[in-house]
Amino acid sequence: MDDLLTYFADRDEFTVFYAEKLRGSLFSAFLTLSGFLFSVKTFLIVRLDADVYSQEDYQDWVLKVGRKYNPDITVYGSLRRLGRLLFWGVCLSFAASIAQLTVGLCERRWSTWVAIGTAIVASSVFVPTLFIVRGVVRSWVSFREEKCNQRFAAKQKVPSSENTAI
Repeated sequence: MDDLLTYFADRDEFTVFYAEKLRGSLFSAFLTLSGFLFSVKTFLIVRLDADVYSQEDYQDWVLKVGRKYNPDITVYGSLRRLGRLLFWGVCLSFAASIAQLTVGLCERRWSTWVAIGTAIVASSVFVPTLFIVRGVVRSWVSFREEKCNQRFAAKQKVPSSENTAI
């Protein structure tokens, strides 16, 4: 047991490498990431609510089609879950950043691995969040494109006053 405690209390080459080369970069990277995710959360939630979720045809679609697959579905449920996921991404990224400057300063094996572990956990939440946001943005653009195509088709069916005046 004493050997195990001594092992984690010691410094090794990796601990020195982390302290000299990685700690500052990880701090700034995760601080930047938390700020980025916060701005994405703010922008995306507000814009999706205005452009998609408050549209009557989207709400009708969710209640009509979505309830076939999930009777408990709500109109704003997916937006709420996306907001929660982005919130946890922000929190974990910020925690990973803070861990680099608090626990990471101890320059011991255990503190190095705790600081790197928080960075790994934050990254493991960020990567799936990135793919989910990508899917949401694709759906958003498809929804907007479909509405635009419907408007364009409706305009082509209505004769314009310029063509009928001749």
